[in-house]
Amino acid sequence: MLEVPEIDSIYFEKGKEEGNNGTEINEGIRIYLDSQKGDIDKYYRWGFEETWKFRVPNPKRFFYINESTIIINPDSQDIFRRV
Repeated sequence: MLEVPEIDSIYFEKGKEEGNNGTEINEGIRIYLDSQKGDIDKYYRWGFEETWKFRVPNPKRFFYINESTIIINPDSQDIFRRV
């Protein structure tokens, strides 16, 4: 396997492209990288792995077991009291 030059920078651009024969618009990002010219004038293919973290804006506050059993989510920040 050939040695590859070091990566100078990595960046992305948001974009849209047509899909499904022009009937849909797909939104996404394109990832680019810049590097120095290697010893041999060739094209290189880089691979990468993605890690995503999703946050729910309104987390689940209750667990509904059945009509008569409702449990408060212990991770909820809400405080309840009986009056």
